[in-house]
Amino acid sequence: MGLTKKDPPSKIYKFRKEILGLRKLLSDTQYCSMLEGSYVGFLNDMHMALIGDRRITKKMIQSIQNAIRHHNFAKDPKNVEKRRNIIMKLSNLQGMVKECHYTSDYRADRELLIQSFKDQVSRKGTLTKKQFIYANNLYKQFKKRIAKVQNKP
Repeated sequence: MGLTKKDPPSKIYKFRKEILGLRKLLSDTQYCSMLEGSYVGFLNDMHMALIGDRRITKKMIQSIQNAIRHHNFAKDPKNVEKRRNIIMKLSNLQGMVKECHYTSDYRADRELLIQSFKDQVSRKGTLTKKQFIYANNLYKQFKKRIAKVQNKP
């Protein structure tokens, strides 16, 4: 039985991009393993809602489109290289903390902060502008401290 002009458009045709995008996202096991389990479950529920009989709200579509956009951003080779570069720089910064001979509390605090930056980069792909500025200031501070420690008699 074919569609006539009087038939409402099927959800499958209406949300074709969203359905295909979610299928691609959910089939990417490497990407899904980085996400929280509840979020993957949510995306799976949204996929089932799109192909099933559930009513689709505007907010649901926005959530689906955001997830697909984030997946495409994370898989873009240009962004993967940028993410790797940022993580490498943060790892170097973490190594510099150890060379500075700060107190153990201060060193642990800075290492934890830098680790949280690295976690955010691996999750979201970048840091905020203020975080970049702070990391740059830490780099300058550690560089000065290392020079001071090395020149100490």
